[in-house]
Amino acid sequence: MHNKFLIEDSIYDYVRGRHRLLFTAASARMRKYIENIDKFKAKGIVSVSCVAVNDPYTMNAWVEKLQANSAIEFYGDFDGSFHKSLDLVTDLSSALLGTRSKRWSAYVVDGKVKALNVEEATSDVKVSGADTILGQI
Repeated sequence: MHNKFLIEDSIYDYVRGRHRLLFTAASARMRKYIENIDKFKAKGIVSVSCVAVNDPYTMNAWVEKLQANSAIEFYGDFDGSFHKSLDLVTDLSSALLGTRSKRWSAYVVDGKVKALNVEEATSDVKVSGADTILGQI
């Protein structure tokens, strides 16, 4: 597997003492994060991580399709508990998708959220894209 479950790691241990970028994204938006990886690193970001409400098999297939494994870490939130704890879930049952993550990005420094960008609609890419978060670092 190219990705991990969130349950394997403590989120606090993951972000403590480091500059991290966390986001959730659709395939189309992922490219901008990959394209900007060197800019993120130049600004002191230790890792760029995509977190999605999905099982590890779906996440693994997605990573392979995107060929993004070397640039971005992927974490599966299989039951949505991480996203629920942050009030970042949305019900997409009407589209036969069930509970999913809202579209968001976060810049975290030593466990403190310095910027959190949440889209009003899951189809939007107005505030959570790579260009926006890059400007906030």
